[in-house]
Amino acid sequence: MAKIILVAGTPASGKTTFGDYLRDKKEFLHVDIEAFEGSYLHSVWVAALKLKDMSLFLNTLKERNPNAVLTWGLHLDDLQIAADLKKAGVRLWWFEADEARARQRFIARNGASIDVFEAQMKRIRNNRNKIEELFHPNLLTTLRPDNTCLTFREIFDAVRGVPAAPEKRFSLHF
Repeated sequence: MAKIILVAGTPASGKTTFGDYLRDKKEFLHVDIEAFEGSYLHSVWVAALKLKDMSLFLNTLKERNPNAVLTWGLHLDDLQIAADLKKAGVRLWWFEADEARARQRFIARNGASIDVFEAQMKRIRNNRNKIEELFHPNLLTTLRPDNTCLTFREIFDAVRGVPAAPEKRFSLHF
């Protein structure tokens, strides 16, 4: 398993919740890219972006914990940053979700305007080829049309490369 992973994907697909699981159950450092503003890690992140050298940020993470998960809603203008992280050795994962189910969860969880969700989904649809190319083969359907979800264990096993049991086969997009 890669020591540092980035989980991005569809809104309400379980990115942050999975990051919390890794923090609480597997002793990972969990960094939510969208919620760490004002922290020391954020200042290192900004410096790494300015220098176009993600190793500065990754080395700082490794000093804190050799196992880290970055979760990110990933504004699709930032695909190059994800590509730079991948080039620096971060293993990228894209969490897919059935759009109708994700919309329901997004609204219920955030109480947010549907416009935010719809704008992000439009950007995802418009950048689908780039996303698939960048994250291949690590595209994982975590929330299905029947509203069932992968368990944290199933996701963790997928990230570690453990094959799923036939009766619990998850959807991977190739």
